[in-house]
Order: sequence, then structure tokens, then C-alpha cells
Amino acid sequence: MYDGDIFDLKQDADFMRRYRRGIELVALAWGWDVAAASVVRNPQPGQSWHDWPVRLFKMALSARLFREDAMFASLKKYAVGLMARGCEMSYSGHDLSWLFTTGVDPQRQ
Repeated sequence: MYDGDIFDLKQDADFMRRYRRGIELVALAWGWDVAAASVVRNPQPGQSWHDWPVRLFKMALSARLFREDAMFASLKKYAVGLMARGCEMSYSGHDLSWLFTTGVDPQRQ
């Protein structure tokens, strides 16, 4: 996305409400409470990580681009915790962990 597009979308309160809610719902499906930046207490069956690192990566990158700093920090905390448990943050041969560790895309260095 271009900066101008992001700026325009951020001016749309309804879009931003739905955008934030979308992130919250996906994270909740994985057992993560974005607002509390913690695991969901007493999750329902199936409400856990389902090994979709590319989806988490894209969601976190989007939050960063939209300057949703608290959401990005929460998703980063979740990803770092997953990696600490041995979950891989890669997709189709691409390491996605950089977003959650260094914040620097190795492809652009």
C-alpha cells in the first residue's frame, strides 16, 4: 500500500473500526487477546495457534504500516512467544521472523 492510501483509509472511522476488529477476531481465533496482549484465559476447543505464520506476519505488518502501535506490539509479543515455543515463522522458504525480531527486512538491506 502507498502512504496516501493508508492516510485516506485512516480518515475513515468505520473502516478503521472494522480493520481493528478484524485483527482482534483473527487473534482471538488463535487464543490471543490483542487488547490485553496475553493469551485468552479458558480458550474454547480449537481456539489456538493453527500454524499460519504468513497470516500473522501480514496482519502485524499491516498494523505497523497503519501505525497501530499497540496492536503491532501485541502481535509481536504473540509471535515472539510462539517462536520461543518452537513455532516457525517462515512461509514458502521465506523467513518472516525479522518483523518480530529485528524489524528490518533482510531482502532490503
